[in-house]
Amino acid sequence: LSADRSGVLWVGTSVGLARVSGSTVAMFLPDASPARPVTAVAATSTGVVWVGTDKGLARFQNGHLADVDLPSLASATITALLEDSTGAVWVAFTAGNRVWVAHTLDHDAHWGAPYEMPVANASVGSEDIASILAFGPGRIGVIWSSQPRNSVFFSTHQDGASDDAWTAPEIVLDGIGSSDDRL
Repeated sequence: LSADRSGVLWVGTSVGLARVSGSTVAMFLPDASPARPVTAVAATSTGVVWVGTDKGLARFQNGHLADVDLPSLASATITALLEDSTGAVWVAFTAGNRVWVAHTLDHDAHWGAPYEMPVANASVGSEDIASILAFGPGRIGVIWSSQPRNSVFFSTHQDGASDDAWTAPEIVLDGIGSSDDRL
């Protein structure tokens, strides 16, 4: 769920992307792919709507929803997307029992390689998830569940800082039953 600058609401559904403008709802399915669940949405300041799916990233622009050819994210279920204060678009996800992030570089169509969160306690179970949020001014944070540790962790990053400049993770919740596959 994300709202753009004009107040249009973008909603991820089980089969694609919905645009809600006033009382009008329009559905968009990927141009060259079968319908699939949208797991994250971010409407950016450039007018692009980024879409996370269970098969990587898609981009909605000029009335079309198209998959983004990023082999490093093609098998990832993108669970969180956001635009930071510098205009970089970020994704967070779990894969291979680790928490991963990736972000755009010099413009929103050029992505850096995904990297494992460079912090302690970023190992997770197969059903754990991660999410990302902007807060600040000028910071983002990643929160993730870790069923093997029975904890939920949170780490922050200053917008524009190097990829290895994350804070030490804080324990948000701790104890048996405190972490599961929902945040």
